Amino acid sequence: MGIFGFLASLFQREPPASNKASGVSMQPVSDAEVVLVVSGWKPDELRSILADFSGMYGPQEGAFDLPDSSHHSLRIRLDQPISACNLLYLVNYLNYPKTFDLTGRSIAAAATVTLGPAFGVTAAPLMDQKAVFYVPTDDDRFDEVYATTADGSAFRVTFRDMAWREVDDARCSMAVKSLAQAVAR
Repeated sequence: MGIFGFLASLFQREPPASNKASGVSMQPVSDAEVVLVVSGWKPDELRSILADFSGMYGPQEGAFDLPDSSHHSLRIRLDQPISACNLLYLVNYLNYPKTFDLTGRSIAAAATVTLGPAFGVTAAPLMDQKAVFYVPTDDDRFDEVYATTADGSAFRVTFRDMAWREVDDARCSMAVKSLAQAVAR
């Protein structure tokens, strides 16, 4: 490795070996493996956002079910499996849909999953842990999600390479924490 490679390696933060996970995959996950909740959208708006997402990324339209709810948050059920990558894209898209004005809105979306091979996790200590994926507070990249695990670890997953990178600051909003706590009950 040359001097530039060495210097670059100093600035790239890799997860410690004990928490290392490879990239998130296109392997499908089902509704039994995912709890996806969102707040800040009306049900009719959310149905439109989900239809737009389906048109761009799949799965086929009608893959999502939005049970009637009068609660602050809405649960999205997966009627068809969705790839782990597309699930993370969906978490992001729920925060930044193309056809809606976000002015004055407080949007939060959280996907609670059990980690496994679809999410690039094949060994302890992350294997079979619960994780919550969300868009970080003060996001200015628009192409990543963060994850916090049951043991308190925090990670950043960029859409550029879908790789996990451990971070010091979880950047998790109170709204996302509230959604995740509601799921845990």
